[in-house]
Amino acid sequence: MCQFASFVLTKDKVFWSDSDSHTDIIEEFELHEYGANGPNILKVEIIPTPKIKSLRDYDNWEFIIDQDIMPEWYNKYLDESRTRKALKIRFAKDFKVGKYLDLRGCTGLKSLPSDLKVGKYLDLRGCTGLESLPNDLKVSGSLYLIGCTGLKSLPSDLKVAGSLNLTGCTGLKSLPSDLEVGKYLDLTRCTGLKSLPSNLKVPGYLYLTGCTGLKSLPSDLKVDGHLDLTGCTGLKSLPRVLKVTGYLDLPEHLK
Repeated sequence: MCQFASFVLTKDKVFWSDSDSHTDIIEEFELHEYGANGPNILKVEIIPTPKIKSLRDYDNWEFIIDQDIMPEWYNKYLDESRTRKALKIRFAKDFKVGKYLDLRGCTGLKSLPSDLKVGKYLDLRGCTGLESLPNDLKVSGSLYLIGCTGLKSLPSDLKVAGSLNLTGCTGLKSLPSDLEVGKYLDLTRCTGLKSLPSNLKVPGYLYLTGCTGLKSLPSDLKVDGHLDLTGCTGLKSLPRVLKVTGYLDLPEHLK
């Protein structure tokens, strides 16, 4: 997993910023990184581990020091303790992540906070225990749900400004009617998917590769890129008018 919550510690205080960048925190609070006797600050990250069952399960977040030389005042127990307290304060009101939230492989995770907001990318690859997403989830970048086999449905008003990747979400039976995706939509090997919502518009590529349960396509489907239907063995026919601006890859039996 990559960095998630970044903090900068001085001897007396703990600092953080929505950007989750040590450099930004140092600049924002005008901290002096080095003094005559070595480092003045301690740069740390604290990230969820695969053991977590919810994002607010703070006891199962890992404390990581992101520098080689410690300040002379460094105390592992005390500095980890005050960082964990700062983490709880930071997310007490809402769970807002400035850039990236990487939860890959958190197989025990069942759900996400209803107040979660992610500034860029939300990566949930391999979260096999995840059963649903919060209704108010906002992702200003891309959302990766690859291999989330426990996921049964998506929120009715899900909006993803970037790409939405649902590869291998075999438990997914349908997509919400109001789904909005800003770039591509990848439904590769979503074998439980039976149909697509009417009036679905995909600004980029639409991958339906290996969707063996898919029986038909909506007549008003619009894809402003490549449409891949290879391996869709259950697809009986194509709409009379299919709006695809890029390449169209068909299953063998429809060629």
